[in-house]
Amino acid sequence: KVGKLEGNLRDVERERASLLAQVQSWTSITKDFYTTSDKQGALSNTR
Repeated sequence: KVGKLEGNLRDVERERASLLAQVQSWTSITKDFYTTSDKQGALSNTR
């Protein structure tokens, strides 16, 4: 029983780690997108 519980905990940790990685990659993608659009907006404003 103890071994199974430890295995479940390990699975949960792995799930959390992969979820966190997904969220972080999405955050960086959206951040890049927003900074790029901000730069484009600034460029069009200077014209």
